[in-house]
Amino acid sequence: MKNLKHKKTKAKKLNDLEKFEEMLKQHPCAVAVENTDLKNNLLKSIRQEIENTSTLHVKKNFLIKKYKTEELEDKNFVFVFTDQKGIEKLKEYKYEAFLEEGDISPEEVVVKKGIIKDKALAEQLPTLTKDNLEYLEEDYKVVSAGEKVEKKQCEILKLLKKKLKEEPIKIISIFESEKLRLNK
Repeated sequence: MKNLKHKKTKAKKLNDLEKFEEMLKQHPCAVAVENTDLKNNLLKSIRQEIENTSTLHVKKNFLIKKYKTEELEDKNFVFVFTDQKGIEKLKEYKYEAFLEEGDISPEEVVVKKGIIKDKALAEQLPTLTKDNLEYLEEDYKVVSAGEKVEKKQCEILKLLKKKLKEEPIKIISIFESEKLRLNK
């Protein structure tokens, strides 16, 4: 049974490479974009907002063996297939990200008093335990607007899933599709 799963995985990887080949034929440019925090919804919005654009995750090892793309070897990436206009829009594209230590918060974030169900969050806040439940007795201000964010505040904001800054898409490399296809 284990072999069957392995074969499916290998078949899927080969299928992704076939899709990659097809995308190279359909689009003049292939852009490798750093994929550190890019979610499927973000990739979907890129496809919707930038005309004639497709995205594809490809297994790094398969790709590097078939194409000369050594610059991607130590990167985590996703490919965006588009044209020159799409590349210009992609360079301006921004996505929501978590604040990092030292960033300035654009808004105030307050956790309302009451039961805190998330144990990890409860550990970060001044809660009381009552009947095996964690309670916040009064509203807790995580950060004020304009305040420089510290490490603990960043951790709390992540637990709250509060993404308060915009990051530009990080382009690793831009390939001409035809050159990449011939560079097997």
